[in-house]
Amino acid sequence: MHRIEKNILHHAKQNRELRKYLKYTSTENGCCFKDNQAFENKKGICYIPELSDTKYSYKDFIKIAKGDEDLAHTLFSMVDWQSPETLLEDFNN
Repeated sequence: MHRIEKNILHHAKQNRELRKYLKYTSTENGCCFKDNQAFENKKGICYIPELSDTKYSYKDFIKIAKGDEDLAHTLFSMVDWQSPETLLEDFNN
């Protein structure tokens, strides 16, 4: 098995393990982990997109929104499977 294949399998296993502990929910367009309380309390992981190992916190949403708290809240309320960066790109197009 090649190193890249081993790396992919390793990440897939980690993702399955993570999903055992985090509650992923179905959305209109896919599924994701979304924790409103973590976002509002500004502590911990509040969002993980579908098919991704990327974990987002409140601070990540603020950074993506370039410090604009209203935009960060809008992004968080609207993401439902995609990354917040992708959603922001959609807003700008």
